[in-house]
Amino acid sequence: MQTGSKPSSILARPVLTAALLASSVLSTSTFAREHLYGALDYEPLQACDTLFWSGQSQEAGRCYILLNTPGQDARLRAEALWAQGDMQGANTQFQQAFNDYPDDPMVRVRWGELFMETFQYQEAYNLFSEALALDENNAWAHIGAAASLAEGGDPEVLNQH
Repeated sequence: MQTGSKPSSILARPVLTAALLASSVLSTSTFAREHLYGALDYEPLQACDTLFWSGQSQEAGRCYILLNTPGQDARLRAEALWAQGDMQGANTQFQQAFNDYPDDPMVRVRWGELFMETFQYQEAYNLFSEALALDENNAWAHIGAAASLAEGGDPEVLNQH
């Protein structure tokens, strides 16, 4: 990817699709997702997830809220909002993380996972492909690309992953 240029799929991301809006219905529940094991190295997020997985969901909810404060890394804020069920907020923070860390393939991988969760498989595939353009050996991006294609992509392209 050339410096300063944006892939065409980026242009569609600021406008949330109906699926993303529908999935972001206000919810007071907190849920930790099973992260890609070893893919994220955010100790504060891991602490919140540990609270959730140990049955302390109220404490985990407070923990995630504390991660979503101005000045926090957008990648961390995206994950915290996602854990709180705020898909639209997580999407916005992934957009910011994309701008802040244009060379970080894991921003695209995690953003692609968000789109997978909202059944937007083509957009997810585009993000996984962009991650592979940055790091062709990124196993998480290969797995994500294959998973998104398995949900409705070209079998020939699927075999490449």
